[in-house]
Amino acid sequence: MQTSHKLTRIFVALFALVVMSMAALAQTDITVSDQKAGNVLVYPYYNSNSQTKADTRLTLSNLSPIFTVPVHLFFLDKSCSQADTYVCLTPNASIAMKASEFDPEQLGWVLAVAVTPLGLPADGLANTLIGNAFVNDGDYVGNYGAEAFRDTRNITFDPAAGTASFTISAPNSYAIEIQSPADAVGQKIVSVGLNGSLVAGNLAGAGQRGTGVVYNGNEKPFGSFSPFFAGNCRAEAIITATSPRVPLGLGNLIPSGQVGTMRVNVGGAAAGGAVGLLMTPKTAKWSGIRGLHKTSEVPSTITIPVFFPMC
Repeated sequence: MQTSHKLTRIFVALFALVVMSMAALAQTDITVSDQKAGNVLVYPYYNSNSQTKADTRLTLSNLSPIFTVPVHLFFLDKSCSQADTYVCLTPNASIAMKASEFDPEQLGWVLAVAVTPLGLPADGLANTLIGNAFVNDGDYVGNYGAEAFRDTRNITFDPAAGTASFTISAPNSYAIEIQSPADAVGQKIVSVGLNGSLVAGNLAGAGQRGTGVVYNGNEKPFGSFSPFFAGNCRAEAIITATSPRVPLGLGNLIPSGQVGTMRVNVGGAAAGGAVGLLMTPKTAKWSGIRGLHKTSEVPSTITIPVFFPMC
């Protein structure tokens, strides 16, 4: 019996190595990045509140040395209600925008789409936009790079409705490195969905789908948890000693001085994908804002209104 148990453990270990190797290979195909230029950018978080003095400074740059790029900007609030405008970036031009000026007293996120002179989404040949966000929101202070998509495809135009649709590959699973909730109180996950119509306000994909898992930094203990951040257009959750709910409690599973990794799925085949942030408050010794690591992608289709850019 002892030999049988040893063989079982060996097979389990080998199986785990194969699964992890396959996952590592799959991650090499991730196309969205906050370190590359693209023709669709997503800023997953901004806030503007005069009472709390919260504000966010967004930057947007055109890296093309020869082409002017019209950019259709969509400011989406928590319910996916959108307010849009155009900016026209000449070659090598940049613009800085404060949320307090462009969308005052709102909490939300931004979608920036490079378009043609007719207002239709540009194809992947553009790929000249980069951006950043500088957040000053109470305890959450820091900056992050806008997520850039380079593979815009399946562009269609509905002249009767005055809308255009395009498809991108959007993440549908995250790996999130977190600190012990005892050391970093108030770590916040923010996710925004990228599948649906901005015209109808029915974007989806932001919420957790299925069971998530969390690993202690020492590889064990391990725990699984039910969805703890829900939403379609936008989802948000605070990590605490008891949330997400795992055996032993998260505060014991990842005690003070240690770190851990959460793995969660979002969206899905029908709901598309999402991008997001981990926001660690300045009250923690190690604080800041960073994008969530992406581990797989699915096609996501976005429909936007079409107007002639005033460039």
